Amino acid sequence: MKSGISGTGQQTTVSADYIHKQYDTAGVEAYKNRLYKNIHSFSRTPDVSDENFASNASGVAMQYKQLGVIQLAKTKRRSFAKGLTTIYGIVENLEKAASGPWKLDYQNINFMFTDNLPTDDVATIQVLQQSGASFPKEYLDRYAPGIDTDELETMRERENEPVNAMQEEMKRLQDKTSQLGDEDDE
Repeated sequence: MKSGISGTGQQTTVSADYIHKQYDTAGVEAYKNRLYKNIHSFSRTPDVSDENFASNASGVAMQYKQLGVIQLAKTKRRSFAKGLTTIYGIVENLEKAASGPWKLDYQNINFMFTDNLPTDDVATIQVLQQSGASFPKEYLDRYAPGIDTDELETMRERENEPVNAMQEEMKRLQDKTSQLGDEDDE
């Protein structure tokens, strides 16, 4: 940067290196890594790209690693439920003013929030079946991989066609034999 002329008549310069810090390649990488770790630290989110994140970790250890996110989610749920309760209170007051008493007490409304976390439903069902629980076939079919429910219904109907045909034939034969038995009785 040019600043002016010195007493001897020469051009003077001023350095503005303090505005933008100069890093070498290693310094840039160290800065990016520090920034990346700070983002995860301050946002309370686990770094899933970390080599040590899930190496031989049990489910309990994983929950401890995600504790910050879980606590933050619970705080958000509480705030959201409080806001919804306030809104329902306003709706109740408007309803009372417009058309009389409201049959619902907004203070008794309970809000249920479910986490959208991945679960191994197949393993859970297998453990329950091994311990003696039984499930309807329709329930178990929902967990069949890659099969649409409409396709599953079509497959089940095709599977039952021979059984249904056999049952109808047996009923027809029983009716015929009962008719023959009735003729012999006469």
